[in-house]
This record gives sequence, structure tokens and C-alpha cells, in this order.
Amino acid sequence: MMFALDSRLFPLVALNAATTETSSFHVPDTNGNTLLVRRYNAGQVGCVVFFPGQHGGITTYERQLFPYLRDKGLMVFALA
Repeated sequence: MMFALDSRLFPLVALNAATTETSSFHVPDTNGNTLLVRRYNAGQVGCVVFFPGQHGGITTYERQLFPYLRDKGLMVFALA
């Protein structure tokens, strides 16, 4: 039974500014949906997988959190 929970749990959130990722790509699923993966930084020490959610928006994290992680030598993958 299908309840279309994906659209309720993960509503489309419009961007209010341009993003600054180093690169990005889409990962499709079998239902025609895609997962957007943004990559930040080169990262020499390791990586962090980040799920931005809907609070603050990706551009806020780009300004406030990702520079700190970059300075620690971490590559950031943000999944949306």
C-alpha cells in the first residue's frame, strides 16, 4: 500500500540563494526520484556526510558550519 510518505516527509524546499559546493551529482532511485549530493572541500583528513534537513537551509550551513569542517581538513557531503 502506498501512502506517498516521501512527499510528506521530504517536501521540496526552494533555495533562497545560490549554493557554493565544489561539485554536485544526482543519484536516481527506481521510482524516478533523485538524491542531490553536494561536495564541499577537497578534504585530506576524512569526510563528513551531512543531512541539512529543513532548518536553516543549505546556504546557512555553507556559511556557518562547513568552513569550520574545511579548516579541520574534512570533505563535506551534503545530501538532500
